[in-house]
Amino acid sequence: MPQLDTVTFFSQYVWLVVFFGGFYLSIVKYYLPKMGRILKVRQKKMVLADGPVGSGEVESVRSVGNTLVLQATKQARTRFVENAQSTWAWSSQVLAAAQSGHFATPNASYDTSLKTVSLQQSRIVRDMTTCVGGVVPGCEQCTGTQKVYAAHLLANLS
Repeated sequence: MPQLDTVTFFSQYVWLVVFFGGFYLSIVKYYLPKMGRILKVRQKKMVLADGPVGSGEVESVRSVGNTLVLQATKQARTRFVENAQSTWAWSSQVLAAAQSGHFATPNASYDTSLKTVSLQQSRIVRDMTTCVGGVVPGCEQCTGTQKVYAAHLLANLS
């Protein structure tokens, strides 16, 4: 592994010192003096304002903040509703176009097969209710095991 090679230890150490030394000097020379000036200005402002902040100023800032939050909430809500409505209209339009165009034939055959299966199941249920023991007294059409099997199928299809 190159980072564990003892030949490159010195160059890695030199670059580490150069990088962090430059970073430290840039912080000390540029950013700390700016922060110090800002802190001094804030301190002077607080001394001249006779206290940290006046109570009227706090209330005005709070009311302006509340007003802005309410306006933003209303605007976000209206935009959300508009976007939801436009998305719904677009998706309905695309779905209608797809179903009337490319999917018209498969949808018609699916509807037909679904109706056929539903009709077949209802016929099976009707026929089995006459065969299941206890439903029609004196039913002699089926044997005992057929009645149990019919009862099981009836329970699954209903």
